Amino acid sequence: MKKSLKIISIITFIILASVMFTVTVSAEDATITVGSATGRSGDTVSVPVNISGQPTITGYDMTIEFDITKLQYTGYTRGQFDFDLNIVTNVNNANKDGRITFSVAKSDLEDFTLEDGVLSTLRFTILAGKGDTMLEITDLKFVKANNDEVPSKSVNGKITIEVDQYKVTFDDTDDYTITVKAGEEAIASGTSVDDGTELTITVTPASADKVLDKISVNGTAITGTTYKVAGEDVNITATVKDKPTEQYTVTFTDTADYTITVKDGDKPITSGTKVDDETELTITVTSLSADKVLDKILVNGTAISGTTYTVAGADANITAALKDKPVVKLGDVNYDGKIDADDATAVFEYIMRRKLPEKVTVDEDMFLEAANIIKTGETDGKPIIDIEDLMAISRYIKGVPGPLGLPE
Repeated sequence: MKKSLKIISIITFIILASVMFTVTVSAEDATITVGSATGRSGDTVSVPVNISGQPTITGYDMTIEFDITKLQYTGYTRGQFDFDLNIVTNVNNANKDGRITFSVAKSDLEDFTLEDGVLSTLRFTILAGKGDTMLEITDLKFVKANNDEVPSKSVNGKITIEVDQYKVTFDDTDDYTITVKAGEEAIASGTSVDDGTELTITVTPASADKVLDKISVNGTAITGTTYKVAGEDVNITATVKDKPTEQYTVTFTDTADYTITVKDGDKPITSGTKVDDETELTITVTSLSADKVLDKILVNGTAISGTTYTVAGADANITAALKDKPVVKLGDVNYDGKIDADDATAVFEYIMRRKLPEKVTVDEDMFLEAANIIKTGETDGKPIIDIEDLMAISRYIKGVPGPLGLPE
């Protein structure tokens, strides 16, 4: 009796196990598997979409999502099935939202069995990126002719984007240092970076008197300070040049009372001319009235000493002020009301240079009129000022009788 019960139990277990096994591997189960592919930017790759489980259906809906910044969907090829299927897909809109949709149904709406194999092959062009980008099934539904849904599952796929790498090299020199960033990250010389990486290059001259002239990549000068790696190793060099002198604008305007002329060295310049920093300007103010003489020359509203001005890190606007012409007193060439060493020095400088001394603020005609003590003659329409005029002033200062008499 016990032996009979044991046999019955074994038979029961086998039957139950058989039933359970049959449910697990039911031919109604369906699995969609998206394959994978590998390529580089610009390549077109093919990805199979496979079916397994041999489901009996009349149709299915499926959506596969992808990254439109990395991939461009270019179409599909139908799989191995030779029966009549109606296939509706969104080829034209897929690259706008990154979704490929398929709605497939047998033309006669009768159930059929999908044998294991390739449902379709998708084609993509790789646009950019690196590493894996997923092909994800987000909506999947298999239905029978009676609208019953068939259990299903999915396996996502991927496209692996490969990127070539190239070495970036650069060296500091006695003239400059170079720093390089790949994106936001500073890199050392000898670092390998992906093709297409944008490099930001900073060159710092070693001397304050130098500035960057140009940056060269593999011996060719580039525009700006960025460079995109393009299919080859990158060697970065640079050249520096003398720092250019800053320039500033000189302005001046004639008025109803006077005219102004300005020289850069011996070269007359017009108002609005740009000159180098530290340029010495020679300024001449000519009164338009016989009763007026120069009082002072102003640059940017501040009176200067003499008739020269050295540009000092700013634009220069030149104006002038006049005053009533003073009474000429022989020997008082600077018209300060007395005859002293300043007058003697001014006459000496004029004899040596034949040029109006810087500290004399009156015009040349007034200077010559006061300095022409001996009146030895003229040259080129101007009084001759010589050592005898200088000695006359010296005698006066020393209290020695002479052409100017004695000090009061």
